[in-house]
Amino acid sequence: MSLSFTYLEDSVIAEGASGNVILRGHLGGRDIAVKRMSVDRVTLAEREIRLLEVHDAHPNILRYFGHRRNVLFVYLALELATGNLSEYCDSPQYMNVLAPREVCAQITRGLKHLHDLNIVHRNLKPSNILFLLIREDEMLMKIADYAISKTLEDRESFTSSCTVGSISWAAPEMRGRPDRKTLKTDIYSLGLVFFTVLTFGRPRDRGAVTRDMILANLSDVLNGAQRLLLREMLDLMPENRPTCAEILVQPAFWPPEKVLSFLQEVFNLAPPDFNFEVWQGDWKDLLCPTLVNRMSSRTPKPYDGCSMRHLLRFVRNLVTHRAGIRDLIPHACSSNERLVQYIDENIPNLIYYAWLTAKGTLSLENLAHFYEYPSTPGPFECPPPRPS
Repeated sequence: MSLSFTYLEDSVIAEGASGNVILRGHLGGRDIAVKRMSVDRVTLAEREIRLLEVHDAHPNILRYFGHRRNVLFVYLALELATGNLSEYCDSPQYMNVLAPREVCAQITRGLKHLHDLNIVHRNLKPSNILFLLIREDEMLMKIADYAISKTLEDRESFTSSCTVGSISWAAPEMRGRPDRKTLKTDIYSLGLVFFTVLTFGRPRDRGAVTRDMILANLSDVLNGAQRLLLREMLDLMPENRPTCAEILVQPAFWPPEKVLSFLQEVFNLAPPDFNFEVWQGDWKDLLCPTLVNRMSSRTPKPYDGCSMRHLLRFVRNLVTHRAGIRDLIPHACSSNERLVQYIDENIPNLIYYAWLTAKGTLSLENLAHFYEYPSTPGPFECPPPRPS
């Protein structure tokens, strides 16, 4: 769609390594970004235009308004973002608007939209993930730059005999190997992006973000479910990596209210022999003895340190009786967020393995909303805990 818009050649927002330039422009009364691409890259420009014309109808995809061209350049009129992912990681003020876990979830929703349309992005990296500050307390992540994206013709895979995209953010199979690739190549790049977000951009201090570097520094990610998910996303075998839909239903990026509700519901549904192996030994040894003793004094049923069901009961009662233990763990009792952090730090991987085990052993009729991707994701409201 040829469109009339204005731009200033000397008002440069950003410059890409490939020679592309982002200019500030105007469309009617709207401020926009104008992507200027050389006509010798017209094939890439036309590919990006074709994709955006049809597939930008998603809140986490950068909007496209139209284009124009002259003898030297092609100009794409695009939604004007506030900044890119690197700038988000550098600014605590933006993290206070949108938590890192929700940043990851929004990016994944945008990528799921592309994958549902059988489009592989092939160049996911922080500079191609933008954010739009809608107002002081609302932000949207936007996936951008579709110049080398590809629609899979056989709905399964594609071939490429040379490296495309930024090599440091590319999956191993994208680095000049002639074998067939799938949508899972994006999942590997997404894992590198996730680690950058969840560690607040610190990997850049160590040089390139690589699989080996991430696996050696996974402890920098404080959430156990997120650590396990990153391992899956960075699997060297593409077929072992999760899909976007599978990522979005995992507890790695659940809000704390949903985590606590899930643990309570699993306890309510779990039979007496419900168990899963997360570590060896007595789970009570992982917690403050004074806390365990006080919680034990509040129930006529003693806690069995070798029973996962008893551990879930303990967590359920932590939520219910937090006012009575505030003097022992004041930081953890100050909010749902900090209580979940306390549980995850002291009982690593409990949340993920409870989710995984319940999926395979319990009736999911009452737990379906914890395992199915919602068509319209929204805020999660935690029901009141049941009494002990």
